[in-house]
Amino acid sequence: MNKQTFGQSLKQHRERAGLTHEALGKMTRIDPGRIYGYEAGLMNPTFINRVRLERVLPGSDLASDQWKRFIRTDCMGSGYWTG
Repeated sequence: MNKQTFGQSLKQHRERAGLTHEALGKMTRIDPGRIYGYEAGLMNPTFINRVRLERVLPGSDLASDQWKRFIRTDCMGSGYWTG
């Protein structure tokens, strides 16, 4: 699997889960009950099939430190951000 295909796959997973570039930049709170997805093993393409989906509890804060760390790692650390 080449990087272009891997990057496109990650983008598709994010779009299906509602984690578009615009949503990450603008949202401060997660909609109650909405499912958001994120990738496990961001640095390793062999983990592309290990996408985890979590149902986020009402009132969860996207701006929390945990989410900020995830977003920063996902967008810059992986090197595959295509949004």
